[in-house]
Amino acid sequence: MHTTAIIDIGSNTIVLVIYQIDDTGLHQLYYQSIAAHLVACIQDRKMSEEGLQKAQKIIRGYLEKCQEMHVGDIYGDVTECGRNLVNQDAFLSAIKEAGLANVRLLTGEEEAMCDFYGTTLDCQIPDGLMIDIGGGSTEFVSFQNRKIQDAVSIPLGCVRLSAMKPDPSVSKEAIENMRLQHPSLSNSDMAIGVGGTIRACRKTVEAVKGNQQARFLTEDLLALYTGLKQEDPAWCKAAKENVTPDRLPVLVPGLGMLVAASQSFGIREFVSSEYGVREGFLLHFVLKRL
Repeated sequence: MHTTAIIDIGSNTIVLVIYQIDDTGLHQLYYQSIAAHLVACIQDRKMSEEGLQKAQKIIRGYLEKCQEMHVGDIYGDVTECGRNLVNQDAFLSAIKEAGLANVRLLTGEEEAMCDFYGTTLDCQIPDGLMIDIGGGSTEFVSFQNRKIQDAVSIPLGCVRLSAMKPDPSVSKEAIENMRLQHPSLSNSDMAIGVGGTIRACRKTVEAVKGNQQARFLTEDLLALYTGLKQEDPAWCKAAKENVTPDRLPVLVPGLGMLVAASQSFGIREFVSSEYGVREGFLLHFVLKRL
């Protein structure tokens, strides 16, 4: 049995996933996510010593787990938190000093592409839009006939937005500016959603609506966003019971980005994917299948 681990170093979380890979596909053997909030350790585009040490500590723990499980190959990806650092070399060196030698810093376009490649494992929608709301950035992919037309990342995610004006206007302005530069990002009734914000939205809507499915309507998103903003007891209780404690403080800002995207692109329905950048990174950069 061959096993491969991916350590995904993001703005909000650092995630370890261990996969068994065989002729039938990818099989998740182990998953662990730690809320590192590295984006909060960046000041004037510089990662603090606290952030470097935090990343190292988590990575060392993950590598110990990989050793315990006799993992064959270990790869790492770094997303938005490392992209625009003035001390980027120090950040990547700290990661390698922790023992993660095989690491790749993804461009915004590469991150968006990997997100989309990951969703192909469980979403068979031929045409539409993909959105991934992370801690420090949001990725958009427009696709037709299951092929990427354009892939873009903007440096606004749920953690960054939590320190800004708490409504969709900031996100909508950023999306509209992005679309001026990328006119091939087309409107779409349907969007594939990736990441913790969208999964939290789906689970909370399911708890209130009483149905279990991978889809939710934009009207449900708006009801959740308004309910949490107005501290409606039913929505707040559902969120508290279905969203992890580290995700709750940044849920409303993340939903604000999702509301802005739905308004800009005319989205009526979201399909939540269980996969994303880690699986796409594995498929594209490691296995070279896509």
